[in-house]
Amino acid sequence: MIKLYFETTEFVSPRYGNLPLTIIRLIANVRFVRRMVRCLLTDETGALGPELEILSFLAKTDQVPLILGFADLLSKFEICFDYGSGKAFARSPSET
Repeated sequence: MIKLYFETTEFVSPRYGNLPLTIIRLIANVRFVRRMVRCLLTDETGALGPELEILSFLAKTDQVPLILGFADLLSKFEICFDYGSGKAFARSPSET
């Protein structure tokens, strides 16, 4: 198995309201290829959402897990967190 490492950097930018942010970079001894992939989201009942195209990082080996980009999902869905119950979910704009 290829080990993956993460490097974190903190910064403040007026673009993000001057709030302190942490950037996390994936570091590995393997080359990744950036590709857009199509996927479907499903819920606990098996209902399928619309087809989405999201950024993914693919390695040329099966020894590295598939890494999917969440930025595309965050910009297309309302993300809801209920810290009290420990649940989180994404709601499509058509459900609001």
